Amino acid sequence: MVNKDRLFNRLMELGQIGNTEDGVYCMALSPEENEAHAQVKKYMEEAGMTVHMDAAGNLVGRKEGTDPNASVVMTGSHIDTVYGGGMFDGRLGVIGGIEAVQAMTEAGIQTKHPIEVIAYRDEEG
Repeated sequence: MVNKDRLFNRLMELGQIGNTEDGVYCMALSPEENEAHAQVKKYMEEAGMTVHMDAAGNLVGRKEGTDPNASVVMTGSHIDTVYGGGMFDGRLGVIGGIEAVQAMTEAGIQTKHPIEVIAYRDEEG
């Protein structure tokens, strides 16, 4: 079952990175985006995912499936924002994907297909 409190708390915690009185500002490739990626990596690891950064700097969390030949099911979004952007802009897609994987893991659900959650770099750039 999805843990609504954990989901909300992670969104609020991530929303503090780059928080200004005008909204959230987490410019692509900035120290704030680096900090946000580090926090998201921690969440992915807590969800039991293996985590790596691809050649473009995107953060990829993976939960293996039972069939090593099965295609990957992917979800994700960006975590950078424009100046004055909303706290949930893009970030909800990443945190929601992590929560879904963690809820399945905690419920003992094993999928045939591997699942990847991606936090994209520089969507707003």
